[in-house]
Amino acid sequence: MEPRIEVDCISKTYRLGSLGFGSFLNDLRSVAKKFRLSGNPEKDSNYFEALNEVSFQVSPGEALGIIGHNGAGKSTLLKILSRITEPSSGKAILRGKVASLLEVGTGFHPDMTGRENIFLNGTFLGLSKAEIKESFDSIVEFAHVEQFIDTPVKRYSSGMFVRLAFAVAAHLNPDILIVDEVLAVGDLAFQKKCMQKMQQVSESGMSILFVSHNLQMIKKLCQRSILLEKGQIVKIGKTSDVISSYMRSKEQLSLKFDADYRSERRRGVGFARFNQISYHDCEGNARSKFKMNEKITFCIEIITTEKIASLRILILIRNESQQDNIISLEHDACDSEILGGKKVNLKINLDQHNLMPGSYPIYFWAGTADHLHFDVLDDLLPPLQISEENNYSKTQNSLCQSKSSIELITS
Repeated sequence: MEPRIEVDCISKTYRLGSLGFGSFLNDLRSVAKKFRLSGNPEKDSNYFEALNEVSFQVSPGEALGIIGHNGAGKSTLLKILSRITEPSSGKAILRGKVASLLEVGTGFHPDMTGRENIFLNGTFLGLSKAEIKESFDSIVEFAHVEQFIDTPVKRYSSGMFVRLAFAVAAHLNPDILIVDEVLAVGDLAFQKKCMQKMQQVSESGMSILFVSHNLQMIKKLCQRSILLEKGQIVKIGKTSDVISSYMRSKEQLSLKFDADYRSERRRGVGFARFNQISYHDCEGNARSKFKMNEKITFCIEIITTEKIASLRILILIRNESQQDNIISLEHDACDSEILGGKKVNLKINLDQHNLMPGSYPIYFWAGTADHLHFDVLDDLLPPLQISEENNYSKTQNSLCQSKSSIELITS
């Protein structure tokens, strides 16, 4: 049986910075290098390689998960497969009708009603008006938009948008369904409903590519998954094995940062930058796994590159899908001037918390009280792992509460 999706050595390179006469000269140099007219084979630092020779296949009826850190190339890959952007090299063969759900409102015309958009999307998939009518009622019922079906979709909430978009994609029987993190916009009941529907259509022969930070959803839907890191496939195989590799890779991420590090997961003006971050228990041992209610200390070293008037630190502990902030720790590290080239060492203690067992991505921010971003680390470090205590009770208060303090060590 022929694969439904064949991806062969796909690469995607983006140019960084603005276009101009210099860019034209760069293009000439690139052409010269391509035809070996230039003796300098070095990679141009003005280019960013989002994907590098990615290859895989998906069979009919298979659901393939794609996981990886932010900036690993997941969304770029899906955009290429959805024909939104072209690869720089390589090719992808998709056999059959393709429905994509990459972001809220994908494929919808905002000035058209829900009813009109259903027929529009069905037409894009090559269905006749009679075939679309056959699925119309089940689409509307699944999306719970009966009352608003003749309202322009630009007046829909993001939740209504996603419900209708998913219902259209899943019910009009495409051969391939491509789904990005967009389902996280819906509530838990709708996510469960979507998972059941995807399992159902996969069993009937539809191929699914599914990207999510929710590893439990990936594990439930996909028997096989891909782990992407820095635009390359580092593991492909049984989903449980790929998830284990992903978690190990997060544990092994360096807690010491190069000042020139460039990633979608790091940004800021750079006047002050995180140099080291580690997680410690109350005895000073470095680790990222803690028991429920156990005190956690974040040991942080910051280096200033310019003179700054003040320094504020923010730590956000997020849920697994990274859609909601569960705990926010915000402290002034220094309210007086710090000269450039200085080190600031501090500890932020999470003295009390009632985090449930699970894995929690962390966002670190350094800046000023008026929100000038010096340095932002977005899920760059290992997640916080909370394990279950023997006396764990599911009846305990589900509202996350916390108490924290800051200690300035040196400056």
